Amino acid sequence: MKYAILLTAFAVLIVAICFVACSKSKHEAPSNPSSEKFVDVDEQNSGDTVHVLPGETIRVRLRSNPSTGFSWELGPLEDGFFEVESKFEADPHREGEAGYGGCDIRTFKAVRSGEADISLTYARPWEDDRPADKTFNLHVVIGSTAPQIAAGNELNLSENDNGKKIEAHPGDVIRITLESNITTGYSWKNADKADADVLALDSDDYVSDPNPEEMDGVGGRTVIVYRALKPGTAKIDLVYSQSQEPSEFDPGFSATVEVLEER
Repeated sequence: MKYAILLTAFAVLIVAICFVACSKSKHEAPSNPSSEKFVDVDEQNSGDTVHVLPGETIRVRLRSNPSTGFSWELGPLEDGFFEVESKFEADPHREGEAGYGGCDIRTFKAVRSGEADISLTYARPWEDDRPADKTFNLHVVIGSTAPQIAAGNELNLSENDNGKKIEAHPGDVIRITLESNITTGYSWKNADKADADVLALDSDDYVSDPNPEEMDGVGGRTVIVYRALKPGTAKIDLVYSQSQEPSEFDPGFSATVEVLEER
């Protein structure tokens, strides 16, 4: 009788533990859910216009069958707008089976504001004189012209703010204005890219000083604009240099931006 009671109590305990475990796994969110936003498109979206923010990713899925010799070829991209990755995802198939198709998956991460076109053609590379079997085209609007972008405050920085730490919120704009003179061959460059998931480069422009007499050598200002995307910390490192490989003697500007939670 004593052993029967102990066995019964042990069984009840096991059932209770299993119930708690299942209940927990069912109702608790994953501890590290992915925060990266994807805009998914396929062949049916060819000819469409999509709107994204800097730092967001467009994922294009196109049917493909490499065994036929056909492949999707990417056309020219505007420099600086995208970082690109590519992979092929095969359809389920038996081991050793030939001729199966799948999806060609291209991901384009928006780097800075502007408008750009993504163009792909499906053809056999060696058949130069034959029109593409299929085409895919997508117009992309990135950044401040995108309707989804949240309105935020504008934080203005200059040389006097070098080395400072500032606080921002998602949607805020960080505008850095630095004296420069491109006629000397010097320009402001990123010494190290800021964390693009936290802080995205919106624009990088040179504005000449007024020069009504059209004199040579007149300087101006470089205006670099970042946009805060999500909570986190990102450091902006800029250097004023003539070379693609700046030296330690070149002037620099840095600022640490801590992006806080939504207001």
